[in-house]
Amino acid sequence: MFEVTLTLANSAPLDLTPYLKQLYIRLGIHTPIAGTATAGTCYLRLDNSDRRFTPNNASSPYYGLLLPSRRVQVKIDGVTVFVGRLRRITLSSGMYAEREAYFECEDLLSTLQATNISLPLQEKRRADQLIRVILARAFRTATAEGFLRYKMNNPPAVAENDTVTINDVTYRFRATPVQANDVKRESGASRAEQIENLLAAINGGQGEGTRYFTGTKQPTGVRAVHLPLTTTRWIRDRLPVRYYRLDETSGTVAFDIGENKRNATYIGAPTLGVTQSGIWAEDARTCVTLNGTSQFVELPPLDMRSQ
Repeated sequence: MFEVTLTLANSAPLDLTPYLKQLYIRLGIHTPIAGTATAGTCYLRLDNSDRRFTPNNASSPYYGLLLPSRRVQVKIDGVTVFVGRLRRITLSSGMYAEREAYFECEDLLSTLQATNISLPLQEKRRADQLIRVILARAFRTATAEGFLRYKMNNPPAVAENDTVTINDVTYRFRATPVQANDVKRESGASRAEQIENLLAAINGGQGEGTRYFTGTKQPTGVRAVHLPLTTTRWIRDRLPVRYYRLDETSGTVAFDIGENKRNATYIGAPTLGVTQSGIWAEDARTCVTLNGTSQFVELPPLDMRSQ
C-alpha cells in the first residue's frame, strides 16, 4: 500500500495517494556495484482532472501552496522509502485528453550537492555533530540554544554527588568516578576546570577514564560550549594573532598573550596596576594609565609574513 505526502507552503500535510496514478523511484545507489551515491529521484503522475494541482489555478484549494522545495515523503506498507523535496511540476493533457500533473522530486542529497556550504573551523566535534551542522546550514534548519547555569560557592566548588541533567542523561560529580556518567570532581579546582570536565563528558571529548568515567553517555542532539565569564578568556578562545591585556603591575614589558607572543614595551613609565572594574565580575581589575603625551605602548613591527 502506497502513501504519498506533500508538505504544503503553509506546513500542512497533503495526502496525494488518492490522486496517484503512477509512481517511480530511483535510489541514489541503484546498483550493488555503484561506488558513489547520486541524488535519488521520485516521479509522481497524478490525476489533475479538476486542475487542483495546476499552480496558477486561483480556484484550486492549493493555490499558492504548491511551491518548489516542499517536503515529499513516500511510504510503502508503512515503511518510508523516499524523503525529498519537490523540484518541479509539469502539466499534461494525458494520453486521452485527461488532465495530469507530474511531480518531479529529488532527495536531500541533491540539495547538499547544490549548496555552497562554508563553515568556520570545527574542532573537537563528533561525526554526528558535524553532520548536524552541515545539514542545518544546507537546509536552513533552526538550531536551538540554551544556557546551563550552575551556581558554585565562593571559592568555587562542586559538592560530592551534585548532579546535572542534560536532555536524557544525568551526570554526577564524584571525587572518584565509579560508574558511567560520573564526572571527575576536582578538589579545590577552579570553576572553569570543573566545567571543562563536564563539557568533556557531554561532548564525548578527550579525558574518558580521567575527566569522566568510561562508558559515559552523550545527550541526544546536544553539543556543549563553555561561555567563560572573563573578557580575557573570551578573547583568547577566538585565537587572536596578538592580544595585549595590559594588566601588568610592574616592569616595562606588555605581554602578548595571543598566538604570536610578540611582546610590546611600555614607554615613558606609565602607571601600571591601576584598579578598574572589568566587564564581568571575574575579570582582572587592573589596567594601565597613560598621560596621552609622553607615555605609550610601543608594539613590535607587524610583519605580514609572520604576523
